[in-house]
Amino acid sequence: MHGRNIVHGDIKPDNIHFRGVDDDIIKLIDFGTSKRIDVKHQMHAIYGTNAYFIAPEVFEKNYSEKCDVWSCGVILYLMIAGRPPFDGNDSSQVIQCIQTGKFDLESEIWSYMSNELKDLLQRMLTRDAKRLSAKEVLHHPWFKLCEKMENTSDSHAKQQMIHKALYNLSHFSTRNTVKQAALGYLIQHFMNASDYEELEQIFQALDTSGEGFLSKEELLEGYKKYYGHDFNEQEVEQLIQMADQSDDGRIGYNEFVMTCVDRDKFLSLDKLEAVFSELDVDHNNMISFAEMKTFLGAD
Repeated sequence: MHGRNIVHGDIKPDNIHFRGVDDDIIKLIDFGTSKRIDVKHQMHAIYGTNAYFIAPEVFEKNYSEKCDVWSCGVILYLMIAGRPPFDGNDSSQVIQCIQTGKFDLESEIWSYMSNELKDLLQRMLTRDAKRLSAKEVLHHPWFKLCEKMENTSDSHAKQQMIHKALYNLSHFSTRNTVKQAALGYLIQHFMNASDYEELEQIFQALDTSGEGFLSKEELLEGYKKYYGHDFNEQEVEQLIQMADQSDDGRIGYNEFVMTCVDRDKFLSLDKLEAVFSELDVDHNNMISFAEMKTFLGAD
């Protein structure tokens, strides 16, 4: 697009369409604000319909096609962190935050991310003069790292992911209903596409029959493969019974996600604050018994 001297000007999640996680074709829609780039002059009219994704130089009415790179950087950050890099209570606060250019890469979730990813975000979410072009973004080392991870299906990294998922399953408990309800809410509202894709790959690796369910035998085989003989078969059977919410003797994908999500990574302070805010309907910074019953769907 930029190679054809066209700037979109309104890149945001609503304008990115694809049919499913396995679809390689991603479509960018709504070119109502797009303009042809004049290489001799900067653009001056303000475009964009969502302040969260607008580059700071757009508000200053002096920008280039690199405003699209900023928007893509915001989307990438949102996919990883589950929240925008520049936030506020209203549009004016969001714009003020964007213009300061300061965003968080130090909270807990970023400790699990590669230096390459953090470097890419810093180079996309910076002032126009220092910002990478779209072509430079695609040649950034983070994309090479992703390609390497994708092509090495039997890599040590993938084995570690499966090992971690089985560990999470072994520490799963249904005793705390509130905790499970909160975790379910977080997964539904904040879990990003990369986390879903990671768990889907692990699920498929364990699902040797290809039926879309994990049987007791498949899980026991997974524990044996990744833990050797260092596991208690009876305990694993009990864990399967706890995770099997549909009570059909198998673990479906949704049940697998609930039990194997990495809680250390996922239950970060900002996400727990979001759950608390959802529970605290009257916004008095306390959760009443009635609010808890409503959240759990209890009579």
